[in-house]
Amino acid sequence: MYNQRYSSVSENNEQEFGMRFKKMLLIHVDYLLYCVYKVILLSYRQCVS
Repeated sequence: MYNQRYSSVSENNEQEFGMRFKKMLLIHVDYLLYCVYKVILLSYRQCVS
């Protein structure tokens, strides 16, 4: 009985951690894309002018 309860708790924690990790990853990906976009935009402007 105890082992069953413990395993279910750890599963929930893992799921919660996974969700948090995905959210963090998404934020970082957005930030990286924004930085890449900025760099491309700047280099493009320099090439044009």
